Amino acid sequence: MSFTSVAQRPRGEHGHIANTSEALDWVLAVIAEENGSGCRDWPGCCNPKGYGQMGHEGRIRQVGHVVLELSGRPRPREGQQLHSCDRPTCAAPWHLHWGTNLENRAESVKRGRTSKGEHHPQAKLTETAVREIRTSSATLATLAEKFGVGLPTVQKARVGDTWRHVRVDESGTCGVVIEDGQVAS
Repeated sequence: MSFTSVAQRPRGEHGHIANTSEALDWVLAVIAEENGSGCRDWPGCCNPKGYGQMGHEGRIRQVGHVVLELSGRPRPREGQQLHSCDRPTCAAPWHLHWGTNLENRAESVKRGRTSKGEHHPQAKLTETAVREIRTSSATLATLAEKFGVGLPTVQKARVGDTWRHVRVDESGTCGVVIEDGQVAS
């Protein structure tokens, strides 16, 4: 059995591990690797979010949870499985650790895995529209009508409750905060 990366398959589809015994053998072999490095992609089935699944102790479990527990790291209360490699299919114990939801979100932001601004699927405005809203002397109602959004959306964008990454300097020029407070125009 090979423990190197397998070809990516669509999420939710079955892999080539056929039974619980074979799945457990794979997990134990990966845990037993000395000086492991790199990812170990789960060759079995995955849930719709791409995380490996296997039968263990009478129920379907995420493979990463089983790997962590069998490698001597029991799940803490409210614990979430975090990946240092950001790959849901990876089950390498050296890439996995437990963390809180807050730690998971912080890692997502730090690694740029979150959608913000116009790249967010629920965004109603663009950065260009936000710049105009912040620099315009027009009423909120006028701007809301112009951009086809509600008054609260315009108000929150204007005062910076939303779109915090878009900045306006004293001259009225706008920029977008890229990283560590640096502003690009």
